[in-house]
Amino acid sequence: MFQLNKALLAACLLACAVPASAVFEDVPAGARQAAMGGQSAALEDPLSVYANPALPGSARKFVTGAHFLSSERTTQGPAEFNMYGAWASIPRMSAGRMGTLSLAGLYRDDAGLVKQKTMLFGWSTWNLLRPSGGVLDFGANFKIMKAAV
Repeated sequence: MFQLNKALLAACLLACAVPASAVFEDVPAGARQAAMGGQSAALEDPLSVYANPALPGSARKFVTGAHFLSSERTTQGPAEFNMYGAWASIPRMSAGRMGTLSLAGLYRDDAGLVKQKTMLFGWSTWNLLRPSGGVLDFGANFKIMKAAV
């Protein structure tokens, strides 16, 4: 019975591991991310919060900004789109630990064919746990996405 529970748990975890970004997030959030071939998870850039929610955890000051990206080519091939958005990272010290609240919004128009709206709410920590082998940072995003044809 115990083996069956393990197999069922493994199947559930695999079912939940399907990448949701395949439908909506095929284009990097900014020009710097696009120049890196869409690989923005390790960039120390406020826009990287879309790919790596733990990244802004070490922010020590309030950061905000806006961006606009228009292109005829993506990392997946030809496409014509306009995209703009805004973000803010708000750091806060709590119980001796640094944490950052991230808020972001993104609007994308694919030449009038599809319009995508994304809102992101995230929380990240810096040095959440400090075991002897290193540190553990944690980040989580909650995204609300809407596409209209």
